[in-house]
Amino acid sequence: ASTPASAPAGMKRRAPPGCAARSYGSGATPPSRHTSSTQNRQGSALPPSWNPTWPCAVSAGEVKVRLTAKAGSVDEAEGMIAPLATEVHRRLGDVVFSLDDETLEQAVSRLLLAWRRRLACAESLTGGSVGARMTAAEGASKVFVGSAVVYTAEAKHRVVGVSTETIDGPGVVGRECALEMAAGARR
Repeated sequence: ASTPASAPAGMKRRAPPGCAARSYGSGATPPSRHTSSTQNRQGSALPPSWNPTWPCAVSAGEVKVRLTAKAGSVDEAEGMIAPLATEVHRRLGDVVFSLDDETLEQAVSRLLLAWRRRLACAESLTGGSVGARMTAAEGASKVFVGSAVVYTAEAKHRVVGVSTETIDGPGVVGRECALEMAAGARR
């Protein structure tokens, strides 16, 4: 089946019957906020329908909008879904990372591999969950270097080199600290 022509570069462009658009959000954001945000982006102009349907599911920092239709044939079902898929994708825009059942970590791994890049993380509040998700993707060792979990101020300083000036000044929760943690992960 074809997908919207406006799919971002690097995104998978095939959508099987019963297509799924996946978008991202902060893992720390409560599921109700993810769902509300996605539904707000979809807008109220999408009328309720029993066929096709477009329920939202929220899990692990993702919102999945699954479009399904019941019809006499696959072609007929795809025809019912196509205009709705185009409109949902238009409204969700740049937060859509897959029009398939590809997970966020699979999409990140695929793009890193295509761009010949690697990922290293310094995590604090996430407690290693970014690293855990990345290593769950097949072939992660080709693109994922690793993750330093530095929760305390002392660990941020010793492991990734956050300056005492930043720790004592703006503090460990803020832009300055995040930038120094990122620089430390790159080393």
